Amino acid sequence: MMSTTTKAKALRKFKDAGTGGNYAADQIIENLTPGQLANYVAAGLVEPVAASAKAEGETKKA
Repeated sequence: MMSTTTKAKALRKFKDAGTGGNYAADQIIENLTPGQLANYVAAGLVEPVAASAKAEGETKKA
């Protein structure tokens, strides 16, 4: 399996009561722990963002 996903895109505005973090809809959230990511996904708050999403176009240069 590839490296653990630590980025996610917020599907709606929400506040994490545990950390106090505020997130806007469509915001990219970085440096999530695997536990945070799993909880946010299970709650329907975020969707994972592939680590290579930025480089998708760059891989076709070669």
